[in-house]
Amino acid sequence: MIGKAQQLEIARRLENWARWYYGGAGGAGASPFPAYRLHLGGAVGKSGGGVPVLAGEAEDTDAVLRSMNPRLVVCLKVHYLQRGTPGAKAKRCKCPVRTFYHRVRQAELVFWRLVYPSPRSRAEALAAEAADFM
Repeated sequence: MIGKAQQLEIARRLENWARWYYGGAGGAGASPFPAYRLHLGGAVGKSGGGVPVLAGEAEDTDAVLRSMNPRLVVCLKVHYLQRGTPGAKAKRCKCPVRTFYHRVRQAELVFWRLVYPSPRSRAEALAAEAADFM
């Protein structure tokens, strides 16, 4: 189960990713030169302004989102990055409201586990990696 603090962290990471992605670093049609993208700080929502984009974290978030199930990613993006009623958000994801919230909770859990793996799963990954070299 994901708590309120984890949900706020997920929202912060997704907003940072959206500013990075839609600001030109990961999206098409923008200048590859950072100096020409300075005016795009508030491209997503009203939280932009002078908030700097953490590019390394955004790239990590992008990699996590690309590794997740696309249906879950769409629900996660719609839930955290778009405005609207629950019914309108569910309609954008082409599912009933109850299914939409189920997918959002599932996506939060998957996202959290991929971004912040537990020490045990990290140790298991390291042991499996070490076994591959033997």
